Amino acid sequence: MQFPRREGELVQLAEDVAKGLTNHAEVFPRPCALPDAIVEALAVYQEARAEALELAGRALQVTFRKREALKELRRLVKPNLVYARYADGPDGAHLGLIGWGLPRKPTWGLAERAGISYNGEGYP
Repeated sequence: MQFPRREGELVQLAEDVAKGLTNHAEVFPRPCALPDAIVEALAVYQEARAEALELAGRALQVTFRKREALKELRRLVKPNLVYARYADGPDGAHLGLIGWGLPRKPTWGLAERAGISYNGEGYP
């Protein structure tokens, strides 16, 4: 047999070992870890597991609430940006007043930095 890698399998093995050592003390008179210590460690594990499950459930709820709040922010802010863009005019001079600006012109990356310009038909 191989030592378990999965959480549930290890817990089951620990329970079996503690029970076996307790029920067969005459066969295993001096175990390295006493059955009581294993049982105590299992209790600590069960408590931590229950807490982790509770917190994971809470985290899911909070994450859902956060996502819904972001959707609401997006729903409220995006139309105002569109409105401001048209209200400000084509130069977008006042968009900075609301933390926004005109869309950036596309860049051509390395070619542009190397001084190669796009002439509309291809390079160079």
